[in-house]
Amino acid sequence: MSNLFFCKRGTILLKKKRIVCLILCLFLFAYEWTARAESAPLFSFDVDSAQAERNGTVRVTLSAGKRSSDSSNPAGFRAALEYDPERLSLQRIEVSDRVQDGAFQYYDNGQQITGVYVCDGISAPRLSGTILTFVFSVHADAPAGKGQISAAVDQVVDWAGHFSDDDATEQELDFRVSPPLSQDALLSSLIPSVGALQPPFSPEVAEYAMDVPADVSKVEFQADAKDGGSVRVSRKSLLGAGQATEIVVTVTAEDKKSKSQYLITVNRAGREEEASSEEASRAAALKASSASSRRSSARAPSSARPRASGGNAAPPGSAPPQSAAAYGERNLYIAGGQLPEAPLWIIAGCVCVLTVLTAAGVFRNKK
Repeated sequence: MSNLFFCKRGTILLKKKRIVCLILCLFLFAYEWTARAESAPLFSFDVDSAQAERNGTVRVTLSAGKRSSDSSNPAGFRAALEYDPERLSLQRIEVSDRVQDGAFQYYDNGQQITGVYVCDGISAPRLSGTILTFVFSVHADAPAGKGQISAAVDQVVDWAGHFSDDDATEQELDFRVSPPLSQDALLSSLIPSVGALQPPFSPEVAEYAMDVPADVSKVEFQADAKDGGSVRVSRKSLLGAGQATEIVVTVTAEDKKSKSQYLITVNRAGREEEASSEEASRAAALKASSASSRRSSARAPSSARPRASGGNAAPPGSAPPQSAAAYGERNLYIAGGQLPEAPLWIIAGCVCVLTVLTAAGVFRNKK
């Protein structure tokens, strides 16, 4: 029984020790966090964006960290910013609600801002978070490239009039001015999915025409803009066969201000027109084939020489044909020494008849 009592008592004491150790650890952690917060810089600067556009803005914020007691709150400080006048000009300073009205006054000479914060009342208000925002305008002709702003806070004083050099801070803030946006609203390429543009594409030519077969119901375009611009095509579907469809390609420049348009008139062939065209093509092809065959036949060499009348062959080296008469699509050549063939007895009979008639005529004349 006594052993059980001492065992329970020891367990209770062990639990109490664990609780005490946990409380001590929490206290040490809170002390460390408070010490770090006290040692951290009270003020810090930050730039909203590392990239700035011409005619845009650059915002620099001044923030204050929290303090563990109100006695350490700053009752006054001086802030100074030096900027590049070739790129920036001060537009305004935005003061947070935590700063009393009129507590911050500043002077700007065109390249440096000097401001003083002095609070009023029975105690210094607690400052935390963003307390001041310096808004700069970027010149329209600002040189592209890296710019810098030097920012500092010093002469920090509490309500009791004690200066704290530990709360002073200096920072270099970098930003970069982007190159000017392109104002060119032009296409670099325009390629139809079917057919070909007339005239061929050129960025400076704004109107085109193209013909497509009757069975094509839509045409898509691969259109690319120059220098980061954007492209919008009005439509891709075509009107019915035999009709013309106007398609507009709108180009917006990189600066989002300049715009231009390209007009493409797509002529879709009609069904009857396409059939007639196909028939005409077939007829032309057939005619060309026939003409080619005739030319080949006319140029082919003859295997037999022409024979003269009376069955005598024409002598080698005889004169070429003297004349030719064309009838239809055939040529009849009449050459010297070439007569139609006839039986010899018919020729002899004709000669005898002519001789008799001639002799009879001479005899009558003598009487």
